[in-house]
Amino acid sequence: MHDSDYRRPPFPIAWARKEGMGRVYFNAMGHREDVWMSERFQQMLAGAVTWATGAEDGGVDANISKVTPEAGAMPPKN
Repeated sequence: MHDSDYRRPPFPIAWARKEGMGRVYFNAMGHREDVWMSERFQQMLAGAVTWATGAEDGGVDANISKVTPEAGAMPPKN
């Protein structure tokens, strides 16, 4: 895990967006048991399910270029 693919700028590990009439949520966490046991992670998932089912209408304005301006850089510049 030391090649250029792993030396890239930060990129989102969780995101949400509206797609047509639907909603999409992605989360790259949860690969370890300690993450699943985290109250913060559980709250994030509960919020995501609430939003994805339409029970809440939280804003999901596109902001990836503001938050992670080089997230799509492959291979990384440095």
